[in-house]
Amino acid sequence: MKKEFTSQDYFYILRLLRLYANGVFRTIDRRFHPQITLLVITIDREHDFFNLSVIPSYSDYDNHLKKELTLEKICRESLDFEKEEAKQKELTHHIAKQLEDQNPDRNYYFSKVAFVDNSAVIVMTDLDKELVNWHKKLERHVGSFVESLITEYKKDLSRFLIQYINNNVTKPVSYSRTIQFAGEWFITILGCSIKDNIYSKLNIISSLNYEGEEGKGKILFTDTKYLTEGGEHPDIEYKIRFGVKVPISLYRAIRKLLELAKSDYYLLSDTKYIYGLGKLKANYDKKREDIFVVKFLKHYTWELYHGDDRLMLVIHEIPALSRERLPIDQFTYELKKTFGSLEDVRVEELYEIVREATRQKKGTLVVISDHALEEAQRLKMQCLIIQPTLMTPELVRTTSGIDGAILVDEKARGHGLGVILDGYASSHGTVTRGARYNSAIRYVETVSMKNSDHHRCMAIVVSEDGMIDIISKNFFQKRERDKDSES
Repeated sequence: MKKEFTSQDYFYILRLLRLYANGVFRTIDRRFHPQITLLVITIDREHDFFNLSVIPSYSDYDNHLKKELTLEKICRESLDFEKEEAKQKELTHHIAKQLEDQNPDRNYYFSKVAFVDNSAVIVMTDLDKELVNWHKKLERHVGSFVESLITEYKKDLSRFLIQYINNNVTKPVSYSRTIQFAGEWFITILGCSIKDNIYSKLNIISSLNYEGEEGKGKILFTDTKYLTEGGEHPDIEYKIRFGVKVPISLYRAIRKLLELAKSDYYLLSDTKYIYGLGKLKANYDKKREDIFVVKFLKHYTWELYHGDDRLMLVIHEIPALSRERLPIDQFTYELKKTFGSLEDVRVEELYEIVREATRQKKGTLVVISDHALEEAQRLKMQCLIIQPTLMTPELVRTTSGIDGAILVDEKARGHGLGVILDGYASSHGTVTRGARYNSAIRYVETVSMKNSDHHRCMAIVVSEDGMIDIISKNFFQKRERDKDSES
C-alpha cells in the first residue's frame, strides 16, 4: 500500500540517499563527491498541467531545468507514461542532455521513475566526469570497476525508491552490499557469467592455507580456445599441460597448485578449469583485452590485473581500488589538478615522499609549492631552511620527527623543515580537527586563492588518528559546491 507523501518525506529520502551515495562512492575513492537531487514531476492530464519541482531547490538545477525542459512535449507523447519505460528513459536522457550542455564536467545518472500520488519521482546523481573517466582502464568490456559500481548503484537506488513509496523498507539499501555486488558483476570480464560465481570461488581460494602458509600465487584467465589442445595464444607460453583439467571449484586442490604459480609462472584457466602452468610473454597487446590475472596476496586478499593496470582489489570479500592509505592514482590526480602536467619521474618522486609521510605514526605535514624557495625565505624565522635537496623516503623518515611541515617544490626538492605555516583565518577550518589540519587550510587558501600572487600549492595532512587529507585549490572548490548542494 502506497503512503501519502509530504515534503518531509522527500527531504527524508534525500538525506538517506546522500548518506548511501557517499558510502558507495567515497568508500571506493574519497575524491568522489556525489550530488543527489530529487526531481518530482507533477502530472495532471485532465487539466493539461505538468510541473517540475527540484529538491533541494538551488538555482543551478532548478532554474535551468524549469527554463529548458519541455516537459509537456515529452509527457504528451506518451498516452500511458507510467507504463512505458522507453518514454521514461527518453525523459531522463533529455534531462541529462540539458544539464551536460550546461555543465560538461559532470556525469548524470538516474534511478527508474517511481510514481506516487499524481507525481513521477526520479533520483538524479551527478559525479565528476574527469574522475569517472580517470578510472577507466578497458575499452572492449565494462571500462572499470567504478562503471560497474555505478550500474549496481542505480539498480539499488531504484529498488529503494520504489520500496519506500510502497511503504516497504524490509530490504534497506546497504552501500557495502552495492559495492560487493558490483565486484561480482565486474569479474565477469573474465568471460564467465554471474551464475558461475567465480568471485565467490576466488574468495574461498584466498581464504585457504597450505601447510600453514597463506595463499599466494597467480592465475591467468583467458578464453578456453587458447588453453585446449591445438589452441594457442600469441602471448602465453605453456610450460606444463595437465593431463586432466582441474575444476576451479576443487578449492584445496587449486590452493595447492598455487604453490607452482610463483615468480613468472601462472596457473592457466578459463574460469571453470585449470589447464596447466605457463608464462605471460612481455609483448602482450593490451588492446586484445583477453588476458586477465588474479594475484593472491595474503589471507582473504586478492587483486585483478589487466597488463600492469590493477582493476580491483578484494579484501575479505569486499572490493576496493587500493591498499595504500593514499593511492598513487588519487595523489596523481590531485597533483595534476594543481600543477598541470609533470614529468612521470617527478610524480613518482613526489609520491614516494608523500607515501613515506603517510607511514609516520605521529602524523606529519608535507607542502608542495611552486614557490617553495621563496616561501622558505619568507618563513625563515619559523622554519629551518636547507639547501635545495632531493627528498627521499629515508630523509622524510629522518626529518618528519620535528614539528612543522616539510616544504618541497614540484621537482621534489626540499627547501624547509619544521615549517610553521601562516595564513588568514578561513571559513573552511573546523574545531573538530587539529592544528596541523587547520594550519594547512589557512596556508593553502591564503597563498593559492587569497593572495594577489597566486601560488600553485597543495598540502598533504597526515593526522595522528590515521586520517589523510589533501588540501589544494580543488579542495576549496569542492567544499563550495557541497555547500551549494546542501542549501
